[in-house]
Amino acid sequence: MCLYLIVGLGNPGSRYQRTKHNLGFMVLDFLADQAKASFKKGPGAYDWLRMGIGDAEAVCIKPMTFMNRSGRAVADAKQRLSIPDYRTLIILDDLALPLGKLRLRAAGSPGGHNGLSSVCRYVHSEAIPRLRLGIGISSKINTVEYVLTPFPQDSLKIIERMIAGAGQAVQDFVNVGIQQTMNIVNSLT
Repeated sequence: MCLYLIVGLGNPGSRYQRTKHNLGFMVLDFLADQAKASFKKGPGAYDWLRMGIGDAEAVCIKPMTFMNRSGRAVADAKQRLSIPDYRTLIILDDLALPLGKLRLRAAGSPGGHNGLSSVCRYVHSEAIPRLRLGIGISSKINTVEYVLTPFPQDSLKIIERMIAGAGQAVQDFVNVGIQQTMNIVNSLT
């Protein structure tokens, strides 16, 4: 049975729980709720959950290192579980994508995202699949302030749909692979 590593990027603690920067955590919480399971303290600097997805198994982790140091936790989990890059998926927020838009890539640069940059640095590779969730931004807003605030009430339906779509993308990534899942996810409006 193949083992996958699914990483949701975010910040630990109740202060950050519903902020835009915690979309990775929110997607993993969605998957855990669907599986009627819960995260536990992992052997490294992360909380983790092991679950079946189709005919495979996935270990979902939420780094407890804060966003900008996520790579340390990811590298530890990858090494402990001997999971190659191509069976690892990083889930993160993206300022450059419109609110609600999903984008899946098999590899590429971190694109200015400090959490993904940390992951690439610690695993010594940019060839690691990533699922970006659009949070959009106005050029008039301070970026740090923006990502660390909750979503406005009027956008919550969009966020719920995006999280559910990301949950489905994770299942597709595990069940049918990166290429077919990219075709599905990246063709959605």
